[in-house]
Amino acid sequence: GGINTSTAQRTTGKANRITIATVPSQSGTLTYSGNSQSPSWSNYDTAKMDIGGITSAVNAGGYNALFTPTDDYRWSDGSTSMKKVEWVIGKATGSLNITPTSITLNASNKSATITVTRAGNGAISATSSATGVATTSVSGTTVTVSSVNDTTGSAIITISVAAGTNYTAPASKTCSVTASFKPTASTTATSGVIYTSG
Repeated sequence: GGINTSTAQRTTGKANRITIATVPSQSGTLTYSGNSQSPSWSNYDTAKMDIGGITSAVNAGGYNALFTPTDDYRWSDGSTSMKKVEWVIGKATGSLNITPTSITLNASNKSATITVTRAGNGAISATSSATGVATTSVSGTTVTVSSVNDTTGSAIITISVAAGTNYTAPASKTCSVTASFKPTASTTATSGVIYTSG
């Protein structure tokens, strides 16, 4: 019944924390929709850990959520420090349309334009299958096709869009070009040439 006042015989202890077997991870997939989205988590228990960092986003890309055990818990490696877990919003499927899909170049129209409509902000490029007949240039969402030295012939213009911030690269589209330049007859007599009526 006596009181032990000897500090040498006094011990203190601290209860072990309960182990969290698995660090949370993203469950399922997210795809860009234009709206704010948050991931679902596997192995996330609000009673055992707190969540912070970036837990919702709009644009496609990778983001980091931060998980920290609450006072009575620890990770399986024995630590109680914050764990960084990446989650992802995937890019949506890209799309591409062009107008028109065929053009004609002639003496009256030595150049023509193609209007490009695509999802997102992917870079637009255009190439010609016959650069001796027609060349291309791109400005914004407009592709200009120009004749080369009034050359008669044909070409295929291939228009492509690269992957952008939120969309994958769509399949390329083509526009056919017909260049028709006929020789112009002169109505002025040329010196040294003999002309016959009819």
